[in-house]
Amino acid sequence: MVTAVSCQEPLLKADAVKKGTYYCHVGGWEDEYAVPQKATKIVCDDWHSLKHRGSPTIARMYKDGLLKDSDIYANIADIIDGTKLGRENDDEICYFNSIGLSFVDVSVAYSFYKKVLNSNLGKDWKIQETDVTDALLKSI
Repeated sequence: MVTAVSCQEPLLKADAVKKGTYYCHVGGWEDEYAVPQKATKIVCDDWHSLKHRGSPTIARMYKDGLLKDSDIYANIADIIDGTKLGRENDDEICYFNSIGLSFVDVSVAYSFYKKVLNSNLGKDWKIQETDVTDALLKSI
């Protein structure tokens, strides 16, 4: 289940979320507080960046004292690198709040760009003498 709207009141109600649901919250205040409270795991792309924003449901809950740092199971990087487990059974309700981090967007776009060029499907237009992205990636 994915919501990507800029609501000013909750659209998704907790009774619509059943066992085994994966819910991706993308926009603003999209779900009632009972939705993340019902979740087995709350995962964010980056909790530290998200918790101080005004509109996402779990940021509102944090501000209202209804959600603590310890209620967040993981950042998505923790699951990707194996530090934390993702879904562990079919009954879990996984709540993922994506705020969209620009470095992820740039990384994905760059990998698509390279794939297109390597497949001879695109044209490489040199806009500048030095490819800054390659230099940055090599320095990481």
